[in-house]
Amino acid sequence: GNIEALKEYEIKDYTKKSLSKTLLELKRNGIKYDLRYEFSKDIKRDYVIEQSIKKGTKVKPNDDVIILTISYGKEIKVPDFNHKSSDDVLNWVSANNLKVAFEEKHHISLAKGKLIGINYKKGESISEGTKIIITTSLGPIVVPDFASLAHFRSWCDENGVGYDEILEYSNEIGKGNIIRTNVKTGDKID
Repeated sequence: GNIEALKEYEIKDYTKKSLSKTLLELKRNGIKYDLRYEFSKDIKRDYVIEQSIKKGTKVKPNDDVIILTISYGKEIKVPDFNHKSSDDVLNWVSANNLKVAFEEKHHISLAKGKLIGINYKKGESISEGTKIIITTSLGPIVVPDFASLAHFRSWCDENGVGYDEILEYSNEIGKGNIIRTNVKTGDKID
């Protein structure tokens, strides 16, 4: 609509109202707003905790700015998951209404399926609905016996292993074959 057609607006009580409905009303009436966020054990996530302009105050569109404090929901402290299992994390995720995703990566000292960690550190504050990424081990990468340089390159690419090649002359090893590597067949690497 036309901004000049907007009239003085009487602020309502937005506390405990949803953020989406509150913003829709403010936008329809041309009222500027600013959002602040904090944890609240009493007000659910994405609902208004408090407002800077009191109910009944008349404001002019595009002049006054109302500051809304919005709830993150209850504060959830991330526990210490050292020496815990993926099931321990899943139970915590479920109990706290969090979202979950999974990743796997190689780890030199953890067996396949063991918990490497999550995407938050012990003691961090998060809120309901936060996405927790659980990373588990694929176990260590074990260096195979390479049949050729092409096999070596493709194995490194498939496993995300970086490498440098140094070209040398050899009277015993044919052209394009591996003379030596800095890791041996059977070595475990990260």
